[in-house]
Amino acid sequence: MLKAFSILFSGNLVGKILGAIREMIIAAFYGTSAPAAALRISQSATLIPVNFFTAESLNAVFVPLYSKYKIENIQRANNFAWFMFILITTIAIILSLILYYGARIWVTLLAPGFSEPAIQITVLFVEIMSIGIPFYLMTSVISYYEISNKIYLMSSIRASIQSLGLIIGALSAYYFNSLSYLAWGFSGAYIYLFFHGVFNLYRKKLIVLPYFDLEEVKNIASDFWKLLRPLLLIPFILQGNIITEKVVASLLGIGVVASLDYAKFISETGLLLIAVPIGTIWLSELSNATKYRVESMLHKMIPVLLMITIPLSLFLICNSEEIISLFYARGAFNDESIQLTKSIFIGISIGLWATITAYILQKVLNAQMQNKVVVKIMAMSVIVNITANVCLYKFLGPLTLGLSSSLYGIIYLILASYKLEILRMVLKNIILVGAGALIYVPIELLISGDILISLIISSMLFIIFWVLYFLSIKSLRNAIMPAITSKLKKTNKVTSIGE
Repeated sequence: MLKAFSILFSGNLVGKILGAIREMIIAAFYGTSAPAAALRISQSATLIPVNFFTAESLNAVFVPLYSKYKIENIQRANNFAWFMFILITTIAIILSLILYYGARIWVTLLAPGFSEPAIQITVLFVEIMSIGIPFYLMTSVISYYEISNKIYLMSSIRASIQSLGLIIGALSAYYFNSLSYLAWGFSGAYIYLFFHGVFNLYRKKLIVLPYFDLEEVKNIASDFWKLLRPLLLIPFILQGNIITEKVVASLLGIGVVASLDYAKFISETGLLLIAVPIGTIWLSELSNATKYRVESMLHKMIPVLLMITIPLSLFLICNSEEIISLFYARGAFNDESIQLTKSIFIGISIGLWATITAYILQKVLNAQMQNKVVVKIMAMSVIVNITANVCLYKFLGPLTLGLSSSLYGIIYLILASYKLEILRMVLKNIILVGAGALIYVPIELLISGDILISLIISSMLFIIFWVLYFLSIKSLRNAIMPAITSKLKKTNKVTSIGE
């Protein structure tokens, strides 16, 4: 499991570095102007309808059901993989055509605050990105097929290839003075990823032709439907939330639309580097696992996870302006852009620790095939998110977009912890770790000066303070020491063998 985490973590880290370069290039060239906002809305316009049919639903059904079939009958598992590939490809082609020809109507609904020139740019982007939809979805199926076979290559390189495509697109758009290249960067990345994924499966001899008969198709479709049915509301819930978020952002101003994605890019680093690798591995490892094993892993991992994510959230809040400035403050990204992005970034960071932990608990529930529970929890969390966005944006401005996201994570964490019977343990560790904020934050806020120097000093304070704090609290010390001891034993063992 550690090897799998290392592969996903390192792949996502490279992807995030390339993503940072991508965001800095786009920020420098376009700031929070109409082309930048059009790019953000067009990506949402493309992925929202796609995720109605895939996203968490495909992930949560494919891996557990394939793992179950693989234990029972390897041929049925292979047939199921082909069934999913054919189904998703068919849906993808239909969606691509609908989105291409209905781009203007969709963009107008999604961004009511946009001017006519901004709408025209966005429609062009959506038309180009719709071409990449079939490749995007087929790549998703390949990725989940790999995960089910304990292979994590596609999952680890996906973010990197997408970022490379958008970097090439942004540079080409600026150099050739043609905005269309921005959108082609997205579609081109997934066309390449699809062929790369097929080649990798062929190389590993994982492409095995199916053997279908009518009875087999009926059985697979029946099992698939039983697992999928409780999850059908999830895409509507999640995409409805995203639509609300984009509409509210456009009503707050065209600059806020771009600032929202700039803020999310940085804040979602924790989700990408910590939650996604752990969640992806646990979805595979805990499928069909016993209740005892699940509880044992949760009691070992969650305290350590909170010891990482709560301090990280506090660091991001206290150094928000410095971080935003370091990433984006160049070219067209002016002081107004910094303040807009900072406001949203602070709101997201307030509950980032909860969002990361909640994501992992969701994957645990998916692995245990408790999909009805997932839908109920997600629905309640999204209702809070949407209500906060709609009711508070006139009073809190851009901060509302980040704060609503935090409320979603906190509500989800509480409800998922309760269902998994670990709420008492989670609350105890939140209080123990969070208490350190009473000392850490006042000290952190005293640091000022040059952006880079203050960030270096803040980072040093962050490490020193939290290490000392965790060592001073017995239960926190006991939570993290087994992991350190285990790592040291492995290191000593390797050294002894080498000698």
